[in-house]
Amino acid sequence: MKKRSFIAIIFGTILLSNCTKKLDTFPGDSLGRQDFSSLQGVKLLSTGIYSSLSSGIDKANNDYHNYSSDDFAKLNRVNNSEPGLFTTNILDVNNNGVTTWPLWTNCYKNIFTCNTVIAQNKFGADIENNNALGELYFLRAYNYFILSNLFTRPYTQMNISNLGLPIRLDPNDNTEAKRSMIDELYNQMIADLKISAFYLKSIGTDRTRASKQAAHALLARIYNSMLDPATPDITMANNAINYADSVLNSGKASMITASDVFFGNNTVVRTQWPSGTKHYFSTASSSSETIWMLYRTVVTTLPLCLDNGYNQLKAGQYLPISNDYYTLLNKYPTDLRNNLIDKSYTTATGTILSSADAAYNAKSTNCNKYSFQGGINNLGSTIVLRATEMRLIQAEAYAKLGNTAKALENINYVRSRAGVPVFTITNWTTNSYNIKNILDLVLNEKRLEMIGECQRTRDVYRNKKDMIRAYRFDGDNYLEIFPVGMPSTVSRWNSKQIIRPIPYGQMLQSSAMVQNPY
Repeated sequence: MKKRSFIAIIFGTILLSNCTKKLDTFPGDSLGRQDFSSLQGVKLLSTGIYSSLSSGIDKANNDYHNYSSDDFAKLNRVNNSEPGLFTTNILDVNNNGVTTWPLWTNCYKNIFTCNTVIAQNKFGADIENNNALGELYFLRAYNYFILSNLFTRPYTQMNISNLGLPIRLDPNDNTEAKRSMIDELYNQMIADLKISAFYLKSIGTDRTRASKQAAHALLARIYNSMLDPATPDITMANNAINYADSVLNSGKASMITASDVFFGNNTVVRTQWPSGTKHYFSTASSSSETIWMLYRTVVTTLPLCLDNGYNQLKAGQYLPISNDYYTLLNKYPTDLRNNLIDKSYTTATGTILSSADAAYNAKSTNCNKYSFQGGINNLGSTIVLRATEMRLIQAEAYAKLGNTAKALENINYVRSRAGVPVFTITNWTTNSYNIKNILDLVLNEKRLEMIGECQRTRDVYRNKKDMIRAYRFDGDNYLEIFPVGMPSTVSRWNSKQIIRPIPYGQMLQSSAMVQNPY
């Protein structure tokens, strides 16, 4: 029997249950084909996709990006294999893709749902219908975006590999899955987002669904990710700047400027775990800072929470902030981003941090962005797009274009809110970070601001920089380089191991698929 693409097969059943209360409740039974053309049916289908994204895909995506960054120190190793689970692709091969298979299949199920709805509906004069259909274009692009960040090299590394992903647009396409080129993949995401931006409404009271500003923000991020650090495309750079501008000038999304509102206080305070800090992330669903978020409503079990690993209950894992990040943050001791870190001390009233792992000199400092939502410990949601990122996108694009003044202007918005000195054209090279390159200064600011938000790992590699983790793993580790005599582990930006292998099950089903090198 001729093998067919697994992507085509798995879409026979569309999983659209387990929705969050925030997005209404989806009926347990499946929808018939006739429902794909009704407004109510289309809205329920998109609700199912939002549910999928916020009830499993969000955690898997967060873990892959955050665990592999230099912002965290991964502890509680089992036979030294757990670091490899998120820092290299070799374990995925050894375990037949078990760690990425659920994310791969669920994203493609979402894409198939989008394809089916899009195939049966046309844009017209009805604003509500157009908005509902526009959401599906946005969601298709976003699911491809998730997959691209895990399974393809950055756009800026096309000279190493130009392999994209299988692009499925026709729900009736039963041909074998094969990979596109990476520029085709990015062009498809951009095309979908431009269509969605044209038809979607602006942000209203619900920031958990796609909007015109969300489409523009994701376009800004994608164009920014396409900019080579040495030879940026001027048109792409201007697109990133202009789409970010469109969001910031829309009147629908804006940076929180009040330090006490964003950080819960306008001074650095003792955030002893569990601090219960009333920061922006605890009230993001109603904040102008938020462009789009994947909303969670309840704590089910700790291992399934986004906060699992970042809190000190240690349900199997513990992911304290790396000493490298914590030291960098405190180059300016007044930095209010300290309030987004919960700490444990050796005594109830002391100032000495407890040790999370004596062998690796890791301290008990953990990111609290995924806890205290609505005042509930361990409850938090993924903020996919927020206004501050738009400033940082503009800063990065201007830095690559050689406009230092505009790059500084944009990071100064962020620094001012964080309570640290702003930079001028004459003093920025004397910063306490000892950074002399304007792009490095921008990326440093983004690292400090967006820890735990799935940005750092890709930012490092797409800008052709090595990931240097300021801690070592014992024994026979799975990381890329273990320099002799160095207290660190390094992953090279041009290494074959910075991306995940195509899941084993997909390779078995599709003879035309090309595997990532490993």
